[in-house]
Amino acid sequence: MSEQRNRANITHKHPPPKPITRFDLLHVMVDEPNDIHDFAIATHIVNVHRNGPAAFNVAYDMGQMQRYIKFARTYKPEITPEAARMLVESYKHLRADDAAPGSNTSYRITVRQLEALVRLSQALARVRCSDRVNTAHVKEVCRGVGGRGRRMLLWGVKEQDDVVLLSCR
Repeated sequence: MSEQRNRANITHKHPPPKPITRFDLLHVMVDEPNDIHDFAIATHIVNVHRNGPAAFNVAYDMGQMQRYIKFARTYKPEITPEAARMLVESYKHLRADDAAPGSNTSYRITVRQLEALVRLSQALARVRCSDRVNTAHVKEVCRGVGGRGRRMLLWGVKEQDDVVLLSCR
């Protein structure tokens, strides 16, 4: 039910007026009422307004995070042969799913989605301060992009209004 609603919402939306790069990720978020979650969120927001920064229990301050990000950006991870094979297989799976018989929709999976998987895998390796992109990085990217019912959007600028839903294996 919610996947149909997501698709309906996506088909009726137009890209924002500002340019979006082909590697931008957008989450489809449906805000359905839930008493427990609504209470927790409302309580947190009210506490933030009442207590200011004391409402947050964070392990790192802004300066530490900025230094970490600067350090992580120095890594230029190389893709291992095993990770390369997994990226190729994931791309082939995406293409096969896109062309599945009986499917009434086509999301036009192109090499742009493969490029996005590669760059996201490299970014994950950087965040983990790794010199190599390995299969664990690729699996995590695929899980985040399409695993267990969670879906993300990749929006290609040059493909005029094309919205791509990914599902890797």
